Amino acid sequence: MSALRTISSPMLSMLLNSSSLLRARLVLITLAGGLTIARTTFDRDISFQPANYSSPFLYSSGPPYVRVSGMRSSIGVQVDTCSVELFVQNGQQLMIGSRPVLQAYGEGVFDNAAVQIERVYMPPPFPRSWIFDVSAGSVPQFLGNMGEVEEIDAMHVKFTADDPRKRLNQPFPAHVYQPDCNWTMYGTGCTLDKATFGVSGAISAGSGPLLLKTNLTQPDNYFNQGNLIFTSGAHSGEELDIRFSLNASGELLLFLPLPSAPAPGDTFTAFPSCGYTKAGCQAVPLPGGGTVDNSAHFFATRNTPPPETAV
Repeated sequence: MSALRTISSPMLSMLLNSSSLLRARLVLITLAGGLTIARTTFDRDISFQPANYSSPFLYSSGPPYVRVSGMRSSIGVQVDTCSVELFVQNGQQLMIGSRPVLQAYGEGVFDNAAVQIERVYMPPPFPRSWIFDVSAGSVPQFLGNMGEVEEIDAMHVKFTADDPRKRLNQPFPAHVYQPDCNWTMYGTGCTLDKATFGVSGAISAGSGPLLLKTNLTQPDNYFNQGNLIFTSGAHSGEELDIRFSLNASGELLLFLPLPSAPAPGDTFTAFPSCGYTKAGCQAVPLPGGGTVDNSAHFFATRNTPPPETAV
């Protein structure tokens, strides 16, 4: 992707005309569920709005700390790669959100995580102000996804990141013959606006890490195969898949447990699913009642035989 790199005119002017500049590498990792880790290799925190985002992030100097190595860029169809390491020191335990790193890895939190790396250059700040001027923008260095985990233990994780051209090496087509819909719920092909279908709720007493009791009043199976995003509490920002839901006590059974039970009063937004079936696509439930027929965007292979009778 190096052929597409551009820098702003102010950045070019600053690089050509300044005799002394500070530089920092900014790493933004967006994990499954939307949790973001913004870190810098600089020894001070930096507030910066990265490319393709509408608001700034505070890139922390750690912990956890970040290290980038082995960055390789090329023009053509060769895949750009680099190694990214998150680590802590002094015998601490590396936490990913509210999860220990080993648990997060086992639950698939790192799967296909988005990785964006940029370099910023800054004039030296006024003495003792520690306010860094990054208004000139950045030099993009890498945009891709997390690949293989090279090393992992309780204190660090090191993984390879590959740019999107890596997808060209996948030995299977973009779409397959199957009776269920190929699109991701609320994704581009589905076209439904996820925010329209969200239902706000709160955790009730008696909840555990896997079975949540809530104030939701929707009928049985309303949120089956859907998901929820915590909006407050210790798990704020975490997104989890729902196995099934019951009207009794507003119960939600998750596919994977939380590291700890949420506290009563913690808020969340839950989203239903179509179940990826034609019938479900024809009647996606709305929070205020009624349904939406989205079958015009249902994308599956008709008359696909069940696996047990396929030849």
